[in-house]
Amino acid sequence: FVQVPACEYLMFSSLPIIELASHLGIDDLKNLRLVSHLIKTNVDKIVAETWALRVKREDESVLSVRFPWRHLKINFTSISKPILATLTTLLSPSPSRDHIIMLHTLDLFSCKTLDDETLSCIVELCPHLQHVNLFHTDITSASVSVMSRCCPLLRHVNLGYVKQVTDSGICDLARSCTSLSWLDISRATAGDASLLALAQYCPHLKTLIAPNSRYLLMTDEPFSDGGITSLLRNCPYLVTLDLSLSSRHNKTSAPPLHFLHHLAHNNHLIQKLYLAGYVHLTDNYLIEIARLCPHITHLELFACKLLTDDAIVEVARNCRQLRDITLSYCLLLTQRSVIELASHCPFLEMLYAGMSVQFSESVVEQLSSGCPRLRLVTYTD
Repeated sequence: FVQVPACEYLMFSSLPIIELASHLGIDDLKNLRLVSHLIKTNVDKIVAETWALRVKREDESVLSVRFPWRHLKINFTSISKPILATLTTLLSPSPSRDHIIMLHTLDLFSCKTLDDETLSCIVELCPHLQHVNLFHTDITSASVSVMSRCCPLLRHVNLGYVKQVTDSGICDLARSCTSLSWLDISRATAGDASLLALAQYCPHLKTLIAPNSRYLLMTDEPFSDGGITSLLRNCPYLVTLDLSLSSRHNKTSAPPLHFLHHLAHNNHLIQKLYLAGYVHLTDNYLIEIARLCPHITHLELFACKLLTDDAIVEVARNCRQLRDITLSYCLLLTQRSVIELASHCPFLEMLYAGMSVQFSESVVEQLSSGCPRLRLVTYTD
């Protein structure tokens, strides 16, 4: 490993790795990854010594004039604020080097000590950022707006489970980062304003994990039919769309459904579609999607209680690249659906059918022979 001329990934797992880093030369590192399985007492010491090593080598005029890391990953939940401050210092200009920061990827997954001030300082020094992961942090729309202004090249942004991001931050992101192609805003306090901004400014969007997805939201109502329809019309390259509803939404009001007609006719490239919780979804909508969107590989229909075998038969016969399907709590389905999947979907790897279809031994055998790649099946026996 030490003989590799340019280390792509360095993963810290114990204190002796610092010695390895010194052999490699910190200036050769294109990616610095700090992983979270360390003993808590060693975390700050390792990060501090590593960065101190970099500063020392710079003083010896060994380093390139550019910040050497293109990808930086720090997913310590409890990394201290002084260490984050050290990162900001390293990114800052100095008389000894040209201030051109080429950092493209910043991964601060679940970094609970990250605040708006620190994130704003970091992104102001990294104008070339393209991928940012801020999942489950405590930032707000204020720093998202700063990031949008300072990093117009952003393409991949993960704001999943960031509860204090609102429409204002997402709208700023859409207006400034028009090349955005991947966005997770699950559990953001957002509504139609965010969808309309994405529809207007981000025509290249390929993946959207929207609020209402899989979490109990703070918003009182799901998106309107008009907001989702506008997004579908203006983002024809969507391949992944997660509009799953929280449990309380499917109990209090009928979610919008007409947008599914527009999805079928405008978004033929869709591959992963998540519609968990649409208890009012009927066969007609799903049959239309299955016939016009044959590239679907992942389909989630958890608790779509009005669906019958007729809809799943159309999915099986038209979406032959299907790899993952969830039918749990689809109470009207029978073994006919499973038999059709076994007959027409040879690439199927995962089938979730708990609390819906009862499997006989013959059906299990048909699945085994018809879907040789099947790795996981959940069902009611």
